Amino acid sequence: MSVYDQKLVIYIPAYFDFESAIAQARLIMVERDKVDLEIQIIISINAVPLTIESQTEIKNSCDELIFMAENLGGDTNINLGYVKALSTKADFFWILSANDLLVSGSIEKIAEAIQLFSADMLVICSNESKKSGVIDNAFMGDAAFLPLGLISAVIFRVPRFRESFASALKFSWTGWGQLSVIQNSIFEHKRLSYDTVDEALIYNRESNNSYESDLKSNQSKYRHSFFGYPLIIGLLFSDREALRNQLIRDWLKKNWFKIGFFSKGYSHYSNQGFTAKDVFWTGPLSRKFITNSGPMSPILYFLGNLELISRLHNYKILKMAKDRYISNRTFEAK
Repeated sequence: MSVYDQKLVIYIPAYFDFESAIAQARLIMVERDKVDLEIQIIISINAVPLTIESQTEIKNSCDELIFMAENLGGDTNINLGYVKALSTKADFFWILSANDLLVSGSIEKIAEAIQLFSADMLVICSNESKKSGVIDNAFMGDAAFLPLGLISAVIFRVPRFRESFASALKFSWTGWGQLSVIQNSIFEHKRLSYDTVDEALIYNRESNNSYESDLKSNQSKYRHSFFGYPLIIGLLFSDREALRNQLIRDWLKKNWFKIGFFSKGYSHYSNQGFTAKDVFWTGPLSRKFITNSGPMSPILYFLGNLELISRLHNYKILKMAKDRYISNRTFEAK
């Protein structure tokens, strides 16, 4: 029986970056002894040939290791965490990326925020964002300025979301399982409240690589979720055509010049010798939603795919990254 009133489950999905997951878990284990909150750490790894020694090391750094040698895919591994949140009877649930490196004192800040806030979710974001508020759509209003679709950025109050967690598994293939959880909870409850905490107090998202190197990597890493964004809008709002088209048009106006950039990304599966081009490639699936969203949409989509346009805007994309309008790990977002 826990001596604490509330329980936070931290779920860390990992792949070849499992060493970073170990480092994350070790920092959490040290700091959780300083807070009045029960914290359970789960690391989930798949598609990595772990030795018995490595498995033992990981188990010693956390409370539970989930390991499968089979390749479940990154999205599946991430969204399986919602099942664990239910089975562990968590009060709060946080999917933490292995690569969003926690800073010293971060767990104490999270525990303090959890004990103080009464909202439905705690959003870890820039200190320029509103401190608290209410959203009635996960794609517009305040939500458009919050990183709601990014793992590491949202801590859920489980009782408020538990009936919507299954949505993550249904829509994980779009790359936006977490965002679907939030929107489906809004469908159920009409609105959700949020509080925020400054991400600078929680983790370091700076990269040691050059912007050019990161952008080249992200061109392939995030091409799936880039085109998955209008797709998840189309699926969630399939019965509200006017709103669906409005949201996709808003996305297209902001992102049309990135279409060619992400289209030229490659499938990670091709490196593993698979013959399929990419079974999870969402570009062709989202094309119809994009081009049908308004009279100007097909033109913007066509221009975005032009080689010359793509080359001209590569500089703009790079500058946006340097100016931190698009950070290394939020490049795929809205």
